[in-house]
Amino acid sequence: MQRRINEIPFEALITTEHDLVNGLLGETKQLLDSADVVYAVDGRDDRDILIYGREKLRRIAESDVPEGARVVRVRIRSGQNELESLLELVRQSKGYHDYAESA
Repeated sequence: MQRRINEIPFEALITTEHDLVNGLLGETKQLLDSADVVYAVDGRDDRDILIYGREKLRRIAESDVPEGARVVRVRIRSGQNELESLLELVRQSKGYHDYAESA
């Protein structure tokens, strides 16, 4: 499996003393804070789930002028409550999230 650009494992967003000492948490947190679009990548099927950035994607799609976006993908594991935790991290960082659970 080839690693995608700006894909980080969910665990990298969890604070530990070791990460703080080595500066790893700061780097991954900065990626999340500066992202225009955040996807969760489902570890079972590599499916991207939009977490944040719906409006940015809409503007890009409707624009005649090329516009880039800083995209971050966070790999989550099923059954670990990582999706709910990621939603909370995005809410703390951005103020809200765009995730809507499918029925």
